[in-house]
Amino acid sequence: MRSISFRTLLTGLLFVGFIPLLLLIGLIVYGFQRTYLMEQAKSQLSSFIRVEIENLDPNSNLSLLAVQTGERIRPLGADLFIKDKDGNPVPPALGTGPWLEDEIHKNALIHQKAQFLTIHTDSGDRLVFLSPILSSEGMALGTLESSISLSGIQTQLLVLQRWLILLIGFSIFLVGIISQGISTFSLRPIQNLVKTAEKVREGDLHTRASTTSIIEINELAFTLNQMLTRLEEDIDAQRKLNQTMRQFAADASHELRSPLMVFNNSVDLLRKFVEEKNFLQMIEILNVLEREVQTMSRLVDNLLLLARLDQAQEDPTKILRVEEIEPLPLIEEIYERAKLLSQGQRIVMRLPSKNLKSLTADRSMLTHALNNLIENAIQHTPPEKGIFITAESEERYCIFVIQDEGTGIPKNQIPFIFDRFYRVDTSRSQRKSGAGLGLAIVQSIVHLHQGKIEVFSDEGKGTTFKVFIPYGDE
Repeated sequence: MRSISFRTLLTGLLFVGFIPLLLLIGLIVYGFQRTYLMEQAKSQLSSFIRVEIENLDPNSNLSLLAVQTGERIRPLGADLFIKDKDGNPVPPALGTGPWLEDEIHKNALIHQKAQFLTIHTDSGDRLVFLSPILSSEGMALGTLESSISLSGIQTQLLVLQRWLILLIGFSIFLVGIISQGISTFSLRPIQNLVKTAEKVREGDLHTRASTTSIIEINELAFTLNQMLTRLEEDIDAQRKLNQTMRQFAADASHELRSPLMVFNNSVDLLRKFVEEKNFLQMIEILNVLEREVQTMSRLVDNLLLLARLDQAQEDPTKILRVEEIEPLPLIEEIYERAKLLSQGQRIVMRLPSKNLKSLTADRSMLTHALNNLIENAIQHTPPEKGIFITAESEERYCIFVIQDEGTGIPKNQIPFIFDRFYRVDTSRSQRKSGAGLGLAIVQSIVHLHQGKIEVFSDEGKGTTFKVFIPYGDE
């Protein structure tokens, strides 16, 4: 099927749609003008004659009537012909008439009704006025026939017709130009949408469709822009996810490589010590292997926990087992465990300044998150420095606070501490740094509870973590 551009189609439709309208207007103007000229001619012809033939005396002289009427209508260039009631011509006649047959005169006399007729003659069309001549008593005295040539009217109509043809032709030309302009203006927003789509096809997702004054096109542009924004966000999210997964795989591989290297070297040493029957060295190697197994086990457990937390972000009920929790017994439990893990740090539990309301949360998950913060504080706090545990209450949140007097976090690193496998400079810690998953787990657990976490740190003086857990519905 042969294709055609929408602009050509729209221009053609506008053009074709206007032509009948212009022709109709021309016909209406021509018809009104013709009617007006004919009515004007009838009015002039009848008005001159009716004055003479109305309210006549029964004994009136029709010849005198012919003379008087002829004088009145002579300026019109009209013919005049009078017949008496017996059908005999009454002199004097004016012009070349009569034009009507005797039978028509008899009918006019019988019906006593005036009428206008248009007749065709060799010299052209004529307008004929036929009227009965009546006395004041209603007696029929005869008939009067008067006619004028329609050549003047036809000449005027011919001139009008030519002007209308010229005007319609010019209007059609003008309509063609206007139609082209309208189609170009109307299709410009669509062309912009096409250009936007072409740019998107070429991979430019930052481009946006421009708005327009046409409501429907504007709605389409708005919808397209929303779709592009959503598509761009989805692609960016997918790109970030892919980058995160690649980084995650690389970091996980790196974390697993060290224990595996230790395993490999330890196996070689074990073979050697078995041959030498050096049992003390064998026991030491086994202890090293045990520690590395524990490290790998913790890493795998944390990775699995993070995977479960990620899957549950859209639907926390998949993983959370919520129950009513009293905050004070929970921080007491955290405090007792922290004392056992302490490496010389002062562990202090500060009682809240006001009573804490019970909250609805997953006790196991929340305990896991707070313990991770405690372990992080112990790892980065020198011996004899303090670690403080407390809880506060706000209108909507129960706030768990873990504060330490440790090395602190550089301000430029604070935005990244919740990233997976991210570790602050290990030279600041008092013992070997973990895999960098602890704070990522804390953040995921807090978000699952629709909470938030805040960090305040002063390098060299310490760090404060505040965990906000909403109380939920009362």
